[in-house]
Amino acid sequence: MKPEDIQIGKLVRKTETSSPLVECFDMKTNTCPIYMCCGLKGALSQAVGAFYGALDRYTLEDVITSENRAMLQHILLRSKLQPAAGDQDEVPDLMQGVP
Repeated sequence: MKPEDIQIGKLVRKTETSSPLVECFDMKTNTCPIYMCCGLKGALSQAVGAFYGALDRYTLEDVITSENRAMLQHILLRSKLQPAAGDQDEVPDLMQGVP
């Protein structure tokens, strides 16, 4: 997969799956006493959607600059990203096709 084909939003969704923004977004661990009548969860859900929507407008190629390319190559080649537990999709080799 080439850097111009890797959306930052998709990459963040695949690698940052460990905890929700707020407790009530995970019904398995939710203990919020006002969950059923809270008006904030809708606004927070929209905010999360906007966050990922903004990231989806960028690709890995967009955020790799000549100044940080060498450091990124060193870091990414040294440690391979692993898919989240239970994720069946592979996390792509982020430096494939990057000179």
